[in-house]
Amino acid sequence: MTVLTVENLVAGYTPGDQILKGLNFRVEPREIVCIVGPNGAGKSTLLKTIAGLLHPSEGRIVFADTPIGGLRPHDISRHGIAFVPQEHNVFGNMTVYENLEMGGYINPRQFRERAEEVMTHFPILRRKRGQLAKTLSGGQRQLLAVGMALMVDPGLVLLDEPTAGLSPTAADELFQEIIRLRDVGKAIALVEQNARDAMAISDRTYILVDGRNNVDGPSVELLANKDINRMFLGG
Repeated sequence: MTVLTVENLVAGYTPGDQILKGLNFRVEPREIVCIVGPNGAGKSTLLKTIAGLLHPSEGRIVFADTPIGGLRPHDISRHGIAFVPQEHNVFGNMTVYENLEMGGYINPRQFRERAEEVMTHFPILRRKRGQLAKTLSGGQRQLLAVGMALMVDPGLVLLDEPTAGLSPTAADELFQEIIRLRDVGKAIALVEQNARDAMAISDRTYILVDGRNNVDGPSVELLANKDINRMFLGG
C-alpha cells in the first residue's frame, strides 16, 4: 500500500498566492523521498500542506487510503504523520525529557514506553535527558526534534531542512540517523537544500520548479544525469 499520495495539489498562503500549482507526489513504504528545487519552488509548502498547516485549494492528499487534505494538524498527527519544521522545533527552556513528553501529548498513556523507545534509538537523548534543550548542540537539537516527532509512532515523517545550520559532520550524522529510521520501517519525506547529500541517502527524488513537478525518479539515476546536475545541482 502506498503510504502517501498527493494528486493535482494547489495550495498557498493566500487564495491569490498559490505556491503549489497542480503538484503530484507519492511516498512508498520504507522509503526516503527527497524534495529539491530552487528557492520558492514549493518544497516547504508541500510539507506544510500535507501536515495540515496550510489548506489545499484543489487536489487530494491521501495517507494510507484515508483522505486527509484540509484536516487540522492535530488530526493529521493522530492519523500517523509527524512534521519536523526547520526552525523553532524544540522548547529551549524545557529539558530533553520534557520535550519528549510534549511530543507525546496525543497519547499520554503510552508516553513512558514511547520515550524509552526514542531514547534507545537516540542514546544521546538518554544521556542528555535532564539538560535544557537550549544547551544542546545544533545536531543534538535536531535529533531531539526528530525524537519528539517519533513520540506519536508515525508511519510518515516529514523533515523540512533538517541539516540547516549544521556543520558537515553533524549533517552527515543526522543523515545516517534518517537512514536508520527508514531501515526500522519509517517512510520519510525530506526537503533539503543540501541536494546532493540528501539525494545520496534517498530512494527517489522530486525536483520542483515554480510549484510544479519538473522531474522525478530514482535518486541514483538523477544524480548520474548530466543535465540534472547542470541545471539543478550546480555542476
